[in-house]
Amino acid sequence: MLVSVALIFGFFRIPISLTAFLSLAGCAIMFGHVQPLEQQALVGSRIPALSHPWTRIAQSASNEAPDVGYQNDKTGSTLALTSGCRPEYADADTQKILLQITSATGSALTQIDKRTPYPARLDGIEALMTTFEGTINGRKLVIQTIVAKKSSCVYDVTLVSLKRFFDGDSSSFSQWVAAIHLP
Repeated sequence: MLVSVALIFGFFRIPISLTAFLSLAGCAIMFGHVQPLEQQALVGSRIPALSHPWTRIAQSASNEAPDVGYQNDKTGSTLALTSGCRPEYADADTQKILLQITSATGSALTQIDKRTPYPARLDGIEALMTTFEGTINGRKLVIQTIVAKKSSCVYDVTLVSLKRFFDGDSSSFSQWVAAIHLP
C-alpha cells in the first residue's frame, strides 16, 4: 500500500511517498535489512521537547516512523530522531554502520549537489554528521544528519529543510542534538 504525505515547506506543499518522507526523517529502515527492529532504543533516554515554532509530529505505530519528530510551523522544516537495536550491532564495525545509515538518508534526494561529512558526538558518543545539499521534486533541500552507535543500538537525528531556511533551523538542530541524553 502506497501512502502519500505532503511535506509543507513555507508556502509550498511537496507531495512525496511515505517511504521518501521516512528516509528524509533519517529512518533507519532505509539502509536495508533492519526491519523489523527488535527493540526501540530510546527507553530510559531524555529527549528534550521543542517549543514554538516547532510542533511535535504525531507518533505512528509503524516501525518505519521516527521515534520523535517535530515540524517548524513557520518554515516547514522537520527534525526527527530514529533509533533501533539489534544484537548484531554490538559487534559490527561502527564506521560501516554510520556510513550505511548516512548514505541511505542522502539517497532520498534526487540529485546531491554537495555532501559534507565530518566527525561529531551525540551524547558523548562517536558519531558521523553529514550535510547534504540537493533537490527533491525540483526543490532545493538541505539534510543534516548525525548518526551514532552505542552498544547494539543506532541513533539518527535528522534536520530536513528547504535551503533558504536551513541556516535559521540548523541552530535548533544543534541545540536539540546537544540536549539529547541516550540510555
